[in-house]
Amino acid sequence: MIPRLQRSLPSSISSSPLFLGLRRSLANTAPSSRIVDTATVPSRTLFSVESDAASQQLSPCYPKFHWKSMPQNILLIKKHRDRQATKALIEISSWLKKEYSFINVFIEPSAVNDVPHIPTYKHEHSSELLSKIDLVITMGGDGTILHLSAMFETDVPPVLAFSMGTLGFLMPFSVQNYKEVIQQIFSGGFSFINRKRLSCCVYDHQHNLKVNYVWNGLLKNKESDSLKREAFDSKETFDPMKGAFQVLNEVAIHRKTHARILNVNCYLNSDFLTTDMGDGLIVSSATGSTAYSMSCGGSMVHPLLDTILLTPINPRSLSFRSLVLPSFSEIKIGVCQGEGVASFDGHRSQDIKKGDSIFIRQSPHAVPTIVRPLNSDFWVRDINTLLYWNASFPNR
Repeated sequence: MIPRLQRSLPSSISSSPLFLGLRRSLANTAPSSRIVDTATVPSRTLFSVESDAASQQLSPCYPKFHWKSMPQNILLIKKHRDRQATKALIEISSWLKKEYSFINVFIEPSAVNDVPHIPTYKHEHSSELLSKIDLVITMGGDGTILHLSAMFETDVPPVLAFSMGTLGFLMPFSVQNYKEVIQQIFSGGFSFINRKRLSCCVYDHQHNLKVNYVWNGLLKNKESDSLKREAFDSKETFDPMKGAFQVLNEVAIHRKTHARILNVNCYLNSDFLTTDMGDGLIVSSATGSTAYSMSCGGSMVHPLLDTILLTPINPRSLSFRSLVLPSFSEIKIGVCQGEGVASFDGHRSQDIKKGDSIFIRQSPHAVPTIVRPLNSDFWVRDINTLLYWNASFPNR
């Protein structure tokens, strides 16, 4: 076989910051014909919550939404680099444009190469467009929902999740039934659950907000380095709207790859709670109680409960057990010894060291996820059919 001849640039050029920046911008930019002008996109459609007795009998645990007018802007999010999810996205988008020609369908810029014919938006205009989205349809697994949560820093529109992943604990619908499900949502409303999130900030020993973080292997910056805390101590609360991460599952504070113990102090509502010596801590929402926290011995909590869980990771003390805290809790975790990393839903992370502090509280911006219109509780069914809770080996 004759080897192919390749042309290469001199290393002095290919490694220069200007060349690398140009290459990144070209890789993240879609052709102009596929980029929508966000200023021309109509505003978000308002919806109302039904609270009459009839709806409570049909779905006693979950309220019901009704759009005041037909939704106009739909964002489709698929599992990254998944052929089946790409195929489903193409099929759903084509059907939406055929049945509801007035609806604007958008995709993420990262999916443009897979689905070139669907409009997208520029990264710098993402906040403006996302604030106008009426409905988000996801095709993937639970990780796709976590990715969606990271995209919306404030209000999140209703989320319709189709299961195409491994477990699908957060995915109530099968993609094979997408036509019936979407028609029912457009015509007769839908029940939903507000999955509460956590707001998280990381500060260094000089009381500055740490703005550099890693998202899926790429270095990012929150562009909030002007934010500085005054009178920084355990009694101070923080504004979750200023430079905070929005987390649906959990914040995991762990010792990274080091074999040494991570020593952290924990404060609850300005009161000293405990000093943890071990591999780290997990602060999770009720939704995240069936994820990493459960693997570390934490309790499973129904997502309708307003709670925050504090679960140790391999603590030195045998008496340190998971705590279930009220929703108004404000948690501060200060690093006393060692180095580690704070991971947010497994997608974003920040290195932490001695003197750094992590502040966590419940976010005011929940994720409204659509649930099946059944009389039974989906969570009870899912922990039995998906997690095989308390199932003996012969019954699995």
